[in-house]
Amino acid sequence: MVDIPMTSKKPMRTSELGGINRVGQSQSLQSLCAGQTAPRRSTPPPNRAQSTPPPNRAQSTPPPNRAQSTPPPNRAQSTPPPNRAQSTPPPNRAQSTPPPNRAQSAPPPRRPHPPAAGTMVQKGQKISLSQLDPTLEQIEVGMGWDLGPGGRGYDLDVEAFLLKADGTVPGDDWFVFYNQPGSPDGAVRLLEASVSGDDAVIQVRLSQVNPGVAKIAFIVTINEARTHGRHFGNVANAYVRIVNSSTRRELVRFQLTDYYNSVCSMVVGEIYRYKNEWRFNPVGNGTGDDLEGLCRRYGVNV
Repeated sequence: MVDIPMTSKKPMRTSELGGINRVGQSQSLQSLCAGQTAPRRSTPPPNRAQSTPPPNRAQSTPPPNRAQSTPPPNRAQSTPPPNRAQSTPPPNRAQSTPPPNRAQSAPPPRRPHPPAAGTMVQKGQKISLSQLDPTLEQIEVGMGWDLGPGGRGYDLDVEAFLLKADGTVPGDDWFVFYNQPGSPDGAVRLLEASVSGDDAVIQVRLSQVNPGVAKIAFIVTINEARTHGRHFGNVANAYVRIVNSSTRRELVRFQLTDYYNSVCSMVVGEIYRYKNEWRFNPVGNGTGDDLEGLCRRYGVNV
């Protein structure tokens, strides 16, 4: 007996130019020319330098230092601020634009399910896969579903039980699920991801299935359904489809229609041997058993 684990899964400054000394310009000519006759008073004074511009033109013309009466020494203080990055965009654009992690603000949309392209069958309508495609050697069993408003937080899993003619497993390890992704004969394998849009895919190599296996049941279960009171009443648009792995051609599809509050596991379909061919049976039956209960039903000791 094998112990199978069931669990999963941060300014300008004012220039200080003193008043210019103009002595000689304001004194009376009488004090300079005392005792002289009138005609001499009308001629220019003996010293032109005292009645004309002052000896030093630099004092009556531009100030000694143009830098004090013109622009300030440092233009950078009266023009743009020293650091443009403070008055324009922030240093780190990533803080003012999209958040660093897009997954937190805008989760990617869910991939749409593949459109139906194969033969649509109804519950209980068995069909031969070998007749639909005589070259069939390997298939992919794709399963998908949608969750209603009440199904938020649901985690659905898929399983495959390899069964003998009596409906039980040949041994405890003859079923495939998340903790046991392959069968002992290597024929059945749970794929990690689907590129086609299915929520889960199980691959089957038909010619490699152990001769003692009469059929393979494909099941969808709700994880921890009994613990949290979860059920298929909050599941919708569930389906199962069979695809030729080599040609990618969808052969058959079954759309489930029955969803009940009392159901936490769903047997969606089976493939089985019939003489020299493989056939598909769209089951679509729900049960109140969880995965552990299904294991007991099919003879797995847990």
